[in-house]
Amino acid sequence: MSREKVRLSESVEWVGAVDWNIRGFHGYTTRRGTSCNSYLVKGERIAPVDTVKSSFAGETARKLEG
Repeated sequence: MSREKVRLSESVEWVGAVDWNIRGFHGYTTRRGTSCNSYLVKGERIAPVDTVKSSFAGETARKLEG
């Protein structure tokens, strides 16, 4: 995954983050990290959907600004 936002459709962008260091996630074991998925939906209004871990808040904020 990219460190940049990813356009998924005309009105939805992925603005999440990838945590390469996490090894345990909701009871599962992962060797290569996981994604913290967050989306920006644009329509009559703009709405963020879901959030990321606080350690990735700055990265997501930069994606929302750009």
